[in-house]
Amino acid sequence: MARGSKRFHAFRALRALIGLGALSLAALVPVVATAGAAPAPTSTVVEPVPAAYILVDADSGTVLLAKSERDVRYPASTIKLLTALSALQHISMNDTVPVSELTSSRPAMKIGMHPGEQWKASDVFESLMLVSANDAAYALAEKAGGTVGNFATETNAFAKSLGMRDTTFKDPAGLDDPTSNIGGSTTSAYDLAVAARNVLAVPELADMARQSTYKFTGPDGVGHTLTSHDTFLKQYRGATGLKTGFTSKAGRGFVAAATRDGRTMIAVVLGVYDYNSWAARLLDQGFATAPGAAGINEKLPPVAATTVDSRDALLTTLPRALGRPRLQTVAVAPTTTAATTTTAATSSTQAGTATSGAKSGAGSTSGSTSSGGGLPLGTIAIVVLVLLVIAFFARRAQIKRRRKVRLARQRALAVARRRNMIDIVEPPAAESSHVAVIRPAAGRKRDGSRPR
Repeated sequence: MARGSKRFHAFRALRALIGLGALSLAALVPVVATAGAAPAPTSTVVEPVPAAYILVDADSGTVLLAKSERDVRYPASTIKLLTALSALQHISMNDTVPVSELTSSRPAMKIGMHPGEQWKASDVFESLMLVSANDAAYALAEKAGGTVGNFATETNAFAKSLGMRDTTFKDPAGLDDPTSNIGGSTTSAYDLAVAARNVLAVPELADMARQSTYKFTGPDGVGHTLTSHDTFLKQYRGATGLKTGFTSKAGRGFVAAATRDGRTMIAVVLGVYDYNSWAARLLDQGFATAPGAAGINEKLPPVAATTVDSRDALLTTLPRALGRPRLQTVAVAPTTTAATTTTAATSSTQAGTATSGAKSGAGSTSGSTSSGGGLPLGTIAIVVLVLLVIAFFARRAQIKRRRKVRLARQRALAVARRRNMIDIVEPPAAESSHVAVIRPAAGRKRDGSRPR
């Protein structure tokens, strides 16, 4: 009985073990069957999109696409497009640009300027556009405005004249950390597109933006080879620039331009890591759009930027007696200083400082020249030119009238001579002479004898 009971329990244990093995095998088969298959995705990866962007037909100014284009953001180095445009209102490419302590102390990226040096303006602009040199931006600001604070005031007025509505310009380099001028500049994708369109209309800047390299020798005898930060130039067919930018606050941004088949497009992308890809996508859509498309039914303001060199070219038509004065600037903001003085380059930046319109550099000034707060030389020259033109035409009309009277007298004299009617005639050469025609006296022949 005991032996049978043991067999019974052993049989039950074996059956349970076989059942457990079967269950384990059943559970294992699906795992083996799917072991070679890729696991199904549990989530969809969404590519980051720019925080703001805008696509513009540069020829017509039509806005084709846009997203958050009026949002105010930190621009990083893309604001240097506006810095360059504003500086060219005062600085000629043939000028020299002095270097101050403040300029040389700017953080990288920098070209390596040293206090007291005098740099060629063309080299400074190239350094600004190709490698985004922060010391170059500050040097241009101090040259053009006397101080960074003055330059900021002038540039804000200049930006409004271009139609930029969201920009508060403070720092010429786009810095927004503690080293910046009063916290740094802010702007929008829309305003950057306005600046880009004006840059494309200024040949000097447009040529710089499309360059890949530039070589020059600095005032210290050191040779420099600049390689553009814009890798888009080699990646996108027809690319012509314009400016990249990055700070921790702003993120990555890019103002791109390209020309294909006679059409030029501008794309601005802000706040996205892969800005080159997004700029390419936008530009592709722009070139795929039919010419004359309405887009989002909005247009950028007309191009309005000029340069001091272009204004000088217009003044070459003035008479040399006027000396052809150089028109340094077109007033874009009321002059708030009482006198103009020349000072050494300032070594610190003051918020909202207006230092009597001082121009940094060894006796080299670039601002507008006025006398006692009066009219600029350019305005005076234009007024004088108008008066000279009026005087010229008035004198010409007077000469024509006198010539007409003289010719009439000469014709009358000739007729009188042919008719043998003249005994005495005053010399006709004198312009003020009076021609006296004396007819023969009554009762006397024309030969002077009396009739018989």
